[in-house]
Amino acid sequence: MIRRSHTHIIAITAMILAVLLLTAIPAFAQEGDGLQMTLKSSGSDAGVLLKSANVDGAQYFFLPSGVKEENIERAFGEGADYKTMQSANIGSVHFFSSDPEKGMEYVHQSKDNNAPGQVYMYDKNFRLIYQGKVDALKGRGNSTWDYTDKKSYQMKLNKKADLLDPAGGRQKAKKWLLLANPYDPTLMRNYLAYNLAKEIGLENSPEGRPVDVYYDGQYRGSYYLCEKVEIGEGRVEVDDLEKEVENANPGLDFGALEETIVNKAGIDMKFEKGIKAPQDITGGYLLELDSVFYSDEKSWFSIQKHGIVVSKSPEFLPENMLDYIAGIYRSMYDYVEGEYDNFGEGERLAEYIDLDSFARFFLINEWFCNNDAWTSSTYFNKPKGDDHLYAGPVWDFDASMRNRNEDKIYDVWFAPRFGGELLAIPAFRQKLQEVYLSEMKPAVEGILLGESSGAYLKPAKVMKAELAPSVAMNYMIWDINDCIGSYLPKPTVEENYDEMMTWMQNRAKWFDKEITSPDFVPNKYDITQVQGVQISADVSKRICSIGFRTAEVRCRSMGREGVRAASDYQIAYRKAGSGSWKTVATGGERSFQLKNLTRGEAYEVKVRA
Repeated sequence: MIRRSHTHIIAITAMILAVLLLTAIPAFAQEGDGLQMTLKSSGSDAGVLLKSANVDGAQYFFLPSGVKEENIERAFGEGADYKTMQSANIGSVHFFSSDPEKGMEYVHQSKDNNAPGQVYMYDKNFRLIYQGKVDALKGRGNSTWDYTDKKSYQMKLNKKADLLDPAGGRQKAKKWLLLANPYDPTLMRNYLAYNLAKEIGLENSPEGRPVDVYYDGQYRGSYYLCEKVEIGEGRVEVDDLEKEVENANPGLDFGALEETIVNKAGIDMKFEKGIKAPQDITGGYLLELDSVFYSDEKSWFSIQKHGIVVSKSPEFLPENMLDYIAGIYRSMYDYVEGEYDNFGEGERLAEYIDLDSFARFFLINEWFCNNDAWTSSTYFNKPKGDDHLYAGPVWDFDASMRNRNEDKIYDVWFAPRFGGELLAIPAFRQKLQEVYLSEMKPAVEGILLGESSGAYLKPAKVMKAELAPSVAMNYMIWDINDCIGSYLPKPTVEENYDEMMTWMQNRAKWFDKEITSPDFVPNKYDITQVQGVQISADVSKRICSIGFRTAEVRCRSMGREGVRAASDYQIAYRKAGSGSWKTVATGGERSFQLKNLTRGEAYEVKVRA
């Protein structure tokens, strides 16, 4: 049901000044729920239906950018009372159902429902740039589908096309997304984050652009048309292992196979029986860390608090392939979560992950304080013949910049969950600092918050001006707080934009100060003694027998015995082989006592600077 915030009617007045309001034309009232017109592009016989919408008792036509009087054929005569509002600066997407039984209401009933149809795309001058058949349009999203009225969609085209450059684009694909961004009152967060990721060199980041969307002639709002996260040219460019699995199983009905859930070496996993593996099972894989919804997927494994969806690609796979990729992930997970050689400052991390992609991925999610990072919508990929995991693409930033938090704190390391474990590793901090100084700092200061335009990124204020007419039109039919009260937007778009800009400016200053600090990459600390037992610096797991209920941990900093530690550090210890570490913080002292230990037990001890 279309809703409108009454408090927003007054608030959008300033933005409407940027929107072209066409003069209402007298006409007699048409029978039925509303009025209709046909919009014809200059130089084309193709036309698209446009229906009026009822807003607070008035009939409105919401026109795409570029429509002129000569493009309009009205299906009614003089005398009707209606108003018009028009977008500007961006193109439009028009989807029409081909099955009368599968219209918009049918698709909105369930995310499992899909409908065939036809799609027309126009540029900002209302020139037809693409038309084609759609095999299936369906809803997408998890919380955004279940808890918001403005729905997101996925279109599966009949033939591959590059919808971002229909005339000459080479990154053709069948699946394209229309993101509603209902949690973001500015409708800019995904736009900003995805393009900043591309600007700093994070490969496979999704490309997209804002559009106005129409469904069966009804205006649906301002959306973000973008690439789907999937393996393919111009998307996640690794070998398509899914095709290799299909080739190894000709004629097999994958959807009819028996599902199996097993536990192996502490890893729960779900796969399909009866599938043969191709000869080379090393890649490529596309994984999603989604600890909330993973168990609903076709293929997955779980380790501790991590639920990993494997069926992003390949969709179906046999047990030995799941064993393989779960083992790769488990090795990385164990190292990061507590077994890394702190005494070497984590240099072995590079044996498990591609540091460059992880650093770029971390910086984007951390700078924006992405609420979903490291819990869901967190993607990794693994190429063929390469045992490293790569991070990306970035995804889902409509819940970011603390728009769920009333305090809007900017001066913290957000880094939740697994991200926080990565941030604790000195070698990873070193890589973060390098990438920030060479790539991200110039992009943030010179482009995002500055005046220049980059290869992908524009200044935020330029994006805002570009989107203003479309955003104003969007909030004529949608409530600015379309999120069941779980988010805390300001009453107006302008206030939300100003709040976001202030937050980004403060975040940029704090982030720069923190990451360029000499203390960001800490000094190395080595344990040298535990209760008089010498510990070799090249041993990754230090086990010592505790003869009394206390043990003294002696540390050295900067390679010199007896020098007081330059900063605070943490000591973690546990009974040998137990699951959880107990961490205590020190005040920078040269030695520290662990108390209340169990006599006769063996303990593992490590230090984190």
